[in-house]
Amino acid sequence: MKLIKAAAAALNQTPLAWEQNKANILGAVAQARHEGVSLLCLPELCITGYGCEDAFHSAGVSRMALRVLGEIVPETKGMIVAMGLPVLHGDALYNAVCLAVDGRIAGFAAKRFLAGEGLHYEPRWFKAWPEGKQSEIPIEGRTYPFGDVYFDCGEVKIGFEICEDAWVASRPAAAQAFKGVDIILNPSASHFAFGKHEVRKRLVLESSRAFGVTYIYANLLGNEAGRVIYDGDTLIGSAGKLAACGPRFSFADFRVTSAVIDIETARMGRARAAGYAPMAKHKRRECVREPFTFPPVKPQAHPSESRAGVSPALSQSRAGVPPAFPQGRAGVSPASSQSKAGVSPAFPQGEPWEKSDHLKEEEFARAIMLGLFDYMRKSRSKGFVVSLSGGADSSAVSCLVALMVERGVRELGLRKFAKKAGIELPKDGRAESPDPVRSAGFSPSVRGRAESPDPVRSAGFSPSVRGRSESPDSVRSAGSSPLAHGRAESPDSVRSGGISPLAHGGAESLDPVRSAGFSPLVRSLLTCVYQSTANSSTVTRDAAREVAEAIGAEFLVFGVQNLVKKYVDMVGQGIGRKLTWEKDDLALQNIQARVRAPGVWLIANLRGALLLATSNRSEAAVGYATMDGDTCGGLSPIAGIDKAYLRKWLEWLETEGPQGLHPIPALAAVNAQQPTAELRPPSQSQTDEKDLMPYEVLDVIERAAIRDKLTPLEVLQTITPRFPQFTQKDLVLWIERFFRLWSRNQWKRERYAPSFHLDDENLDPKTWCRFPILSGGFEKELRGSL
Repeated sequence: MKLIKAAAAALNQTPLAWEQNKANILGAVAQARHEGVSLLCLPELCITGYGCEDAFHSAGVSRMALRVLGEIVPETKGMIVAMGLPVLHGDALYNAVCLAVDGRIAGFAAKRFLAGEGLHYEPRWFKAWPEGKQSEIPIEGRTYPFGDVYFDCGEVKIGFEICEDAWVASRPAAAQAFKGVDIILNPSASHFAFGKHEVRKRLVLESSRAFGVTYIYANLLGNEAGRVIYDGDTLIGSAGKLAACGPRFSFADFRVTSAVIDIETARMGRARAAGYAPMAKHKRRECVREPFTFPPVKPQAHPSESRAGVSPALSQSRAGVPPAFPQGRAGVSPASSQSKAGVSPAFPQGEPWEKSDHLKEEEFARAIMLGLFDYMRKSRSKGFVVSLSGGADSSAVSCLVALMVERGVRELGLRKFAKKAGIELPKDGRAESPDPVRSAGFSPSVRGRAESPDPVRSAGFSPSVRGRSESPDSVRSAGSSPLAHGRAESPDSVRSGGISPLAHGGAESLDPVRSAGFSPLVRSLLTCVYQSTANSSTVTRDAAREVAEAIGAEFLVFGVQNLVKKYVDMVGQGIGRKLTWEKDDLALQNIQARVRAPGVWLIANLRGALLLATSNRSEAAVGYATMDGDTCGGLSPIAGIDKAYLRKWLEWLETEGPQGLHPIPALAAVNAQQPTAELRPPSQSQTDEKDLMPYEVLDVIERAAIRDKLTPLEVLQTITPRFPQFTQKDLVLWIERFFRLWSRNQWKRERYAPSFHLDDENLDPKTWCRFPILSGGFEKELRGSL
């Protein structure tokens, strides 16, 4: 046997954040060294960050990257570490990986195939390195191998596929396998999309089997640059078996996932393969030899994986911030259960939630939670403001913020979460206990675990009981909590707000976030504002209040009807006639939405918070939104998800919720409604689907027309068998409506706030789906074929 301990690290990097990126890299290196790791793979372009965009064209960026590399390399003494950076060589910029061996640079492997589809624009900045070519690059008086190279370190051969290299037909791994490469490292910057984890897992497993190697995959983590979310996938496969699979969507700065692998087992697998014909000679320059002594590693047998030459009993995942991992249904253990070392149990097949029957719902929640947290802290915002209408979109956004808080605190512990988020915790004068959550005056509970006799009251607050009569002050009474923005209230003020204690041992609270003790922290980070006009209903107002109270948000109610009336009267006087619904329907709808914008912007400015827009992808596709109204915001977190799926997700969140967290039953008041803008008089019974078409039909048409680029006639032929419940006349009407609205509203999509990429069907014109602002609008296609 020839055992070595290898690892992949996920890093939460930020473009051009040199010191933080370096700190994350050095933290991962130190963590790996502490675990006895000899070989560590870091993600693609991790020194600069992947999303530098046109800043890559600055010569200063590549110079600084080499300077930072020089500061990192000495810290790799006793290890082999691969890290990505842009390298200016000759007259071209290359996406490269430096292999540092025992504290010195061994050489650079350059990326051969550049990603140029979807949101990736690598050919704009980099050149692809040609196959079979090697060069040398001078750095501070020394020259190093550069190009299509692999490395022989202590008689263990190491090759590279840099992200896109692995996804093409003529991938480098095939040639490397015939050259006797033992380990292939894949430093990646692969954006999250639903179901992509399983695709990557198949790649790693099949690559390790087909090429007879150990295959190590390391991805970026978090919301790196604003729009793209990375899930932090770390995978190690050997001889067709999965040796280690790290956790995804972590709130930590880095995650190190390791496994013990047997090099000789993989070699013997190649020897037994009839189709394997090793090359007798290699080009001298393509194999870079560096002396290295691998330390001895003790094997630990694992019956289910022994054939793979893998010791998964030694595999583990460590985080830059001590993690908490699933225990039973709860899925995440409280901070008090964490060991000092931050070691988490290894899950070779992934965390338990990865096997959920609702995997897409889990991925959606976790991706948005992480995306929001990183966007908040990297933009230096002090929380979020949401115009909460009581409908599906704004309720989803609000709930995701609350879940973000709870998920982050459960993983990091309260003090580390607060430090990363820039929150000042109340100073209670008590010494910090082993449980940083409880010691700070918060008392998160995990369902099924024993609690103190009254954990909620002991934390200084109690959850409100839904259904109580409102106090005269509707603003303060809704979502009121005794710890508001760091100010502790007296017991009397708690009771005067209509807040009662949680009866210990009783039925599960209808207010799971507040009963778990996260309400004060949520309230300090999330303000929800309901803005009523004459067309608003008590149904949506009550739904908004119930959701805000359930998640612990601050809840404000603004009456904006007087502002609407003033604008309507002013314009009517100016044009010399009274505005009426018969003549001015659209304008009268839009003014209501626009009047709501200044108030929430003012609240966001006062709080130093980020205003979140709540439009979804279905609305963006057809322009069913008011510019400078409901589209207002600095970030549009759900603009990449369709309305039909979002409604399904809310039903899941109402009754089940993410593993390790909880459902939010208050969403029943939202899910019972038909989606409506509530901009026309109540007598008209306005709903979104009356204005447009059934959302399930809209979303299928959008995919066929925009993703698949089908003509109107082809769309009709595609969707007709899918919707037998609708007449041909209805389908034709809806297809015509979609194509016309899509074409007329590109200008709106150009102005949307940045949105998160969640799948490969995004409509964002800046990074995914480009369409002319002015066009013929498919008029000939619509007239001649439908």
